[in-house]
Amino acid sequence: MKKILIIVVSLFFTFSNYAQENNPLVNRKQISPRLNLSISPFIEYVKVAGNYNIAGGVSLLAEINDKFYYGVYFTKKLQKDYISFVNVNEDLNFSYQHLGLTVGGFVNLGIYKDEGRYIKRKTRLVYSGNFGGGVFWTKNNEDVKQSSRDYLYVLQPSVGAMREMGKFISLEAGLKYPIAFRVNGEWAALDITNKDFTGPAVYLAFKYSLFR
Repeated sequence: MKKILIIVVSLFFTFSNYAQENNPLVNRKQISPRLNLSISPFIEYVKVAGNYNIAGGVSLLAEINDKFYYGVYFTKKLQKDYISFVNVNEDLNFSYQHLGLTVGGFVNLGIYKDEGRYIKRKTRLVYSGNFGGGVFWTKNNEDVKQSSRDYLYVLQPSVGAMREMGKFISLEAGLKYPIAFRVNGEWAALDITNKDFTGPAVYLAFKYSLFR
């Protein structure tokens, strides 16, 4: 009886130690946060002053465990063109830019089996939200100083799909919906409102990860 008791106790401690070593909840390698830094230039087709224009920018991101990320972004209208405004006798060249904070996450699309091996899918869903401040200004032509300037806040939710092209490189595309909030009222003469900067948009981003 004593030998049986010793064997049972030994087996209990053996299985207990094995479970702790293989339990992801107590495995330090599993629970230690993994930080990755990445830089992501992007282009977008977005609504600016009532018309859709091409804008470009860059995001600097810190990713945690390939699940969540936070960082900063900057975007600016790239096209240089002129537009007619109400109550203005001449067409004005206008510019637009904003920057702020971004927070988001990833949703893995699972794994698939290939020749007996389980492989993680290279495509992931991406969701994010940006909040920042920007400025809109107009010029009569390139030889004069800014003739009108105004500031605004921008809230921008987005959803997209990201495809891993390599260990450090990913390609992302999706939809955005910028929502603008006016700060000053200097645009009254140009008849510009929040809705002229609010509407659906599309984007394409190229992400380079510094650590994987």
